[in-house]
Amino acid sequence: MSGASARPGLAPPWFVEYRRQIVWLVVVMLTILAGAATALGFASRPGAQPFAPQHPVVFLGSALVIAAYGFVFAVLVQRVGENIIGWIFGAFAVVVAFSNLAWGYLTYVTETIPPRLPGAEAAGLLVVALLPFWSFLLIALVALFPDGRPLSRGWGRLVIAAFVVSVFASLSLVFAEGPLPVHVMPTPLTLPGVAGELLSVAGPILVIVLLLLIMPAIWSLTVRYRAADDIGKLQLKWLVYAGCVLVVCSLAFWILAGSAYEPGSGGSTGIWLVACFGAIVVPIAASVAILRYHLYEIESIISRTLVYGALTAILAGIYTAGIRLFNWLFVELTGEDSDAALVLTTLILATTFTPIKS
Repeated sequence: MSGASARPGLAPPWFVEYRRQIVWLVVVMLTILAGAATALGFASRPGAQPFAPQHPVVFLGSALVIAAYGFVFAVLVQRVGENIIGWIFGAFAVVVAFSNLAWGYLTYVTETIPPRLPGAEAAGLLVVALLPFWSFLLIALVALFPDGRPLSRGWGRLVIAAFVVSVFASLSLVFAEGPLPVHVMPTPLTLPGVAGELLSVAGPILVIVLLLLIMPAIWSLTVRYRAADDIGKLQLKWLVYAGCVLVVCSLAFWILAGSAYEPGSGGSTGIWLVACFGAIVVPIAASVAILRYHLYEIESIISRTLVYGALTAILAGIYTAGIRLFNWLFVELTGEDSDAALVLTTLILATTFTPIKS
């Protein structure tokens, strides 16, 4: 699939035009959200939570997922901003970051009854409302990889169907009668009467449908694999493997989450780490295709980034060491500082820049 990047993707032109600013904004936001969620996770202690709290290391696992998707997002959008694949990676990182922060906040504030801070119900609703969109974004990612376009209109309808199902699944989980899933708390938005009862039945069914839609998405990737040339097969095979792992982990999470988060069960940490593992294999597979098999011909940009990053660090170290060394020598010899220390250090940097870069 050496021609994978030949066709333009579906990213909005406005996104493409301002992609550099958007990348910086999203990366900063992801860093803040992941850091805040991790801090809340380590500050939380088991208490009166209406669910089984997780070990703080789970928040580090979630932060790793956010970092992996954020990295691929930043690299792809900078290189092929018109391809929607990079933007899907970014959207998934944002959804996970907000979910993670809401879960950390919910865990922290419900240590006591009443909750120590307001907004516990809103945080619980956000966690549950975003869960179906994890599956939708992963379905879109697998179905549209690598050129950002479906194989045909029929496969495009699969992505549209996954989005519609995820929206209705989210609404069903939030407005259904009874408690929110994973033993979070009673939902304050329950619809009265028959409507709430129907939604309580529809929610789990729609989640199952959403999980089943992952399978045809992976099948579309295998169709691409069969039609690709030798290089294209090498680029796609890793994502096929990752898709299979994703299906297994997603099924395990949705099947076991209810009992794993029941107070006293002690299984919430393990099942969440399973979900993190299933999610993180996708950006790892994409990174292998990009770096090892030259997908999007993007490896040169990453190489330059690494080279100039290392070069900057080395020169900064030489500058700091040179200034201190020459200042120390002048103080020892003359008893005072001298501007000659700056001149000599600058001269050394100028003469060593090209050899170090080479």
